[in-house]
Amino acid sequence: MAVSLRRPPHLALWLVGATILVMLGALGGSVTPPPTSSRDRIGLADGLLCPPPPGLAPLITAVPIPLDAIGCALGAADVEVLTQFRRPDGTMLVRRHRTLIGVPALVNADPDLLPDLVVTPTIRNLHEFAVRIERLMTETSTLPVSVELIVNDPTAGGSLPRDRMHLGYDARDTRAPRLFHSVIGIGEEANGDPRVQLENDAAYGIKTPAALTVVGGLFDGESLDRTDPLGGRLTYTPMPPTSTIDLGIGERYRVGLGASQPVTLDAQVEMVTGANEKRATAHLDPLPQSVEASYVPGATADQRTVTVTSSAIVDDVDLAYRETESEVPLLGAVLHATDLPTLVTVEQTAERAGAVDTNGAFGSVEFGLADGDPVLGTADGPYVKLLDDGTHSSVAARIDGLRRASVDATDTIHADLEVTPAGRKPVAIDVERPGLDVTGSVADLPEHLTLDADLDGPVVTYDGHGQGLDDLAIEAVADDPLFARATDLRAHATDIPAAFVFEVRKRHVEPNPGVVLLDGVEVTSSAPIGTVEFEADDGGASVLPAGAGATYLDTPARFAIAARVTDFERVSLLNRIGGWTELGTTLGAGPFHVKVQTNDPTVPNDALLIEGDVVDLPHVLDARVRPPSETHDGTLEIDADADIGAIDLRVEPQLPLMERQGADPDVAIVGLEGIPAELTADVVMSDSGASVTLDHAIDEVDVTLTSGPLGQIGDDEDDSGAYLRALPGQFTARGRLHGVTGLSFAADPLLVDIDTTQAQPFSIDAQIDDPTDSVPTATITGAIQDLPSSLTFSEDADGFLWEAEDPIGSLTLDATNLPGGALNDGGVHFADLEISQIPESFRIRVGGDTTGVEVLSAGSIGRIAAQVSDAPHAPLGSFEGNDNAVLLESLDAVGDTPASFTAFVRIHDLQRALYTTTGEASSEMDVAFGGTDPAAITVNADTTALDLGASVADPPQWFTFGNTTGDSTILDWDAATSTDADINFVIDDAAAADLLIDDIAPHTKFCLSTAHAGCETRVESPHEIEDDEFYTIPGLFHTYLRTTGEQGPITMNGVVCLKPVGVDATWHPVCEWQGTTNSAHQVSFHGVQVTDYQVDAHSGDSVELDGDGDPQEDDLVGVHLDVPSFRGKIHYQANQDGDATTVDSGSVKEFESIGEVPFSADHWELVGDTTGIPFLRIGGSFDCGSDSALRIDVPVLGLIDIFDLPGIC
Repeated sequence: MAVSLRRPPHLALWLVGATILVMLGALGGSVTPPPTSSRDRIGLADGLLCPPPPGLAPLITAVPIPLDAIGCALGAADVEVLTQFRRPDGTMLVRRHRTLIGVPALVNADPDLLPDLVVTPTIRNLHEFAVRIERLMTETSTLPVSVELIVNDPTAGGSLPRDRMHLGYDARDTRAPRLFHSVIGIGEEANGDPRVQLENDAAYGIKTPAALTVVGGLFDGESLDRTDPLGGRLTYTPMPPTSTIDLGIGERYRVGLGASQPVTLDAQVEMVTGANEKRATAHLDPLPQSVEASYVPGATADQRTVTVTSSAIVDDVDLAYRETESEVPLLGAVLHATDLPTLVTVEQTAERAGAVDTNGAFGSVEFGLADGDPVLGTADGPYVKLLDDGTHSSVAARIDGLRRASVDATDTIHADLEVTPAGRKPVAIDVERPGLDVTGSVADLPEHLTLDADLDGPVVTYDGHGQGLDDLAIEAVADDPLFARATDLRAHATDIPAAFVFEVRKRHVEPNPGVVLLDGVEVTSSAPIGTVEFEADDGGASVLPAGAGATYLDTPARFAIAARVTDFERVSLLNRIGGWTELGTTLGAGPFHVKVQTNDPTVPNDALLIEGDVVDLPHVLDARVRPPSETHDGTLEIDADADIGAIDLRVEPQLPLMERQGADPDVAIVGLEGIPAELTADVVMSDSGASVTLDHAIDEVDVTLTSGPLGQIGDDEDDSGAYLRALPGQFTARGRLHGVTGLSFAADPLLVDIDTTQAQPFSIDAQIDDPTDSVPTATITGAIQDLPSSLTFSEDADGFLWEAEDPIGSLTLDATNLPGGALNDGGVHFADLEISQIPESFRIRVGGDTTGVEVLSAGSIGRIAAQVSDAPHAPLGSFEGNDNAVLLESLDAVGDTPASFTAFVRIHDLQRALYTTTGEASSEMDVAFGGTDPAAITVNADTTALDLGASVADPPQWFTFGNTTGDSTILDWDAATSTDADINFVIDDAAAADLLIDDIAPHTKFCLSTAHAGCETRVESPHEIEDDEFYTIPGLFHTYLRTTGEQGPITMNGVVCLKPVGVDATWHPVCEWQGTTNSAHQVSFHGVQVTDYQVDAHSGDSVELDGDGDPQEDDLVGVHLDVPSFRGKIHYQANQDGDATTVDSGSVKEFESIGEVPFSADHWELVGDTTGIPFLRIGGSFDCGSDSALRIDVPVLGLIDIFDLPGIC
């Protein structure tokens, strides 16, 4: 209920006047109602006095006025004198005495029988009435007594509002004066309103009482049983010799008080009409020589002015007013002031507007106004307290050093306040409204304050006229939300500027129920505020950041907005449709903590938590973020007036950031440093990764997607690198880069796409475990020197692809337990890689049938050294060295020893080095160099079926080295130029060769076979000669070497041999078998130049046995040559007997051409037989298609048999 300002008593300074008016106004017969014209005004004696009764005329003949001037009111002259004497025990002795006007009455008030007082009521003239109460000279006691003159309504027709009136003094608490004389005068104000003047004189003897109370008023009923009293009591401490009261009565009220010497005045006034009671009290210390309070009503019922003037400053003033109805409070007012100025004006201009002005300043002024009992503040110093509980309304305030003030709360609140420097004190604020409690404080109040407040906004305009506030604190608690879901609001500000506009704008757009387009709050100040703390929540625990920062919580369980900032000008937090969250600030630069937690229960899986810190927050910053979701990608937009030092954020959506088996990453941790003032970041999420694209570079980006620990990159917090843990129950992917403009990452398949503004070292640390395979956890570590500014490192079915803008210095990669299959399955599970001088684009093949590296861009790799294997194996070679090496070990399982695969490559100036397997039978090594003078190459291959060694001292720029196994092992050589090669091999641990071949043609084919048909020779089968007949020997365990040169003959030196029959031993050096003293079947070549040749080192298990019972083919060594011309020497050696127990060292045979063969043949066959008498058989196919054979019996020189020479065509 609002306090009504229509009743004059709410203006506390009027209380003094009201006291006197009520107490004495009745004596003039014009208190209720006031006279309407001067014609109706009457003098004091008019209608009051009648002709005296017989016998009394001599007593009043001294009154110099006619007694029958106007008329007679019977009984007016009958005056009752009521005395109340306080006995020592505190009880009262009450006596009633009778007298007449103008007749002195002897009054005995105390218990003795002697009179104590003489009471004389007189009429001095038509406008003055006097009362004289005098102590008899014989009465020297204290005489604690009250004396009242009581008369019936003396006005004609009984126009007073009560039946009887009284006047006197009360000295029961002190001592009756020697003389009390009071003169009442009635006249007119300047405007014609009645004027009542009262002058009291008091005289004392030797003993002056401490105080004296003047009483007066009207009442109904008997003097000892009064009802509806209307009057008051004025207590002077001490009673001055002379005191005055000057009253103006009518539409305007005026009260003038005075004393001949400074005294204290306490007044009590009561006006009771039935159940309605009005009571007022006043205290003035000291009462000056003159003080006057006037009340002038305005043009409307809500306008009035009270003016107080005094001859001197009043040190202390207390006023109180209370009105009740049936003991229910209706209106109350209190005022306490110190150092009341000599001129005070209080003006009410509207129901909720008023002003106070002075010609100086109050020491302190406190007032309370209520429609019941005012509720004052409890603060020790200045305060403002507003109370409105719906049934009771109260306003109270205390201001020290008040000069002037004005308040207008008609619609909004406008206040203007001026105080002295001493009034610059903290002010406590306490507001209670229905459903709203507000407390606060202001420190320190400026000397001049102008304040405009719209609480519906709220908007506050503050002007301290050059003085700011040190501290401002407000706390509000509401039953219903103040905005959004906030019922509690707390604000604290320090170092408030001298002038500013502070506004809190509620932003909520809901065109249809449940369709919220915009929701949030914006808080602004037109000038920077030193420090501001703001909280708005639903009543839960405080979420105010420890330092500068902002918190926004909007979940079904909690709503809270909190911020602590410096140099505050603006903070806004808005939620827009489409998942956008906007944050705007204009604050002091420096660290800033941010926390946003939302969960819209109407949107599935909408929960989101974002928390982090901003380092070096710009003065002006506007940011909007839309986290990625199932329906849209994520976006972050920043617009600031300066770069941001750093941002560290933790993002926790309700749904996992990606879906993985065993561990879904549900946290994203983003660290950004050196963020440009303008930035747009687009975030795209996938099932296995994410990508971020920036329109401006960020100095450092550190991003983590994790279900658990953060992970450590490198040895220093500024190192660039990638960290991955993709394990059952754990997933962490982290990357850190500098100068970033874009970043993409995916775990399956692996993808790293990086765009930066600078080259930088980069480390790799990954652990991957595929629970569906039998391989332990994979570990991948590596480092990149000078990571290019733009690159893509991706994984596909063929391995890894590297694409970069610039070359890099080096790359190292160490991988163990790569997933897929099981260890020792022939796949690549271990890899160790070092690459230097890396070109812009290359591919590392580690999957499928091909293993190796190939450069896809111009240039070559300075050096690549790598070893891959299917299990932990010893190194096949050293990464150091200036030559090129290709080493392979691929062995089948034997007994408890599992199969194994290991490949090693060390290549300089490499463009391509690929090892390809096709099924189980063939493989190919494809090598290309960037320069024209490649370093020497060493090739070693150790497989179950083949041990191969080759070295090329002067390799071609590129070559292809194919290997096909099965019935034959075919080595296809395809090269850029001719070259020399040193080749050694072992097949099936049974046959071996060590050959040095000169001028290998660019396209040459080598064939190694244990089956004759495998090398596709033009000789249908080898021949054994027995009884001069040819027949086929079974092709079991035969070994052949065949080459095809396309650019002329080649020169071959070396040996081809076969392990001795029946020897269970391991081949060690070429043609030597460890564990036996036997040598092999052996054919050696010395500078043999051929274009096509075939070597047979026979060893078998034929059913055809020789004379010793051994397989006949064990005794044969054959050489089959396709030659246009034959140059050089061929030696052969064989075991002398099939059990390989002896070696015929003297049985070395030699065939040497001397110039051209005397006839031309496209095929030559040389067969040596060691059974019986050793011999050589030379046969051939001639151009004309005929065959011939030449037999040379070696031991018997000159015995040459030629068979089947039907004619040489």
